[in-house]
Amino acid sequence: MNAKKTTNKPRAVVILRGFDATNSIVSEEHIGLFEYYDQLHAVLDEDVAFRLGKGIRRVVGQIYNEKGELDQEFVNDYDESGKIIRSRIVFADGTISER
Repeated sequence: MNAKKTTNKPRAVVILRGFDATNSIVSEEHIGLFEYYDQLHAVLDEDVAFRLGKGIRRVVGQIYNEKGELDQEFVNDYDESGKIIRSRIVFADGTISER
């Protein structure tokens, strides 16, 4: 019998991982691509209380398109008060945006 190989590549999904000051994962979310762009998300947006409550100092995100290709990857760093101090985005075409 010939079984089809299936891949578990993420498709049309955004994966957000929050890390504390010791670089341990304290939060992980898998959000649909369209939901990500249409709604606010506590781990990223101005919900400082959420980040403080979880001790989040860094958020790493990967955005996958409908084909399962990585469209962009980003890293946001936050200070001890939960405010963003730097952000770096790497797009699929190699373009980098930093602030």
